[in-house]
Amino acid sequence: MLIGTGLAGFGFIAMIANVAMFILKVVALYYVIKACRKYLGEI
Repeated sequence: MLIGTGLAGFGFIAMIANVAMFILKVVALYYVIKACRKYLGEI
């Protein structure tokens, strides 16, 4: 029972880490596109 909950907890943490990384990538991409638009708009 303890091992099972431990594995479930680890899987849950890994899932949260994957979601966090995905959100960070989306936010980074958004800022890159925003910066590019600003840069292209100034030319």
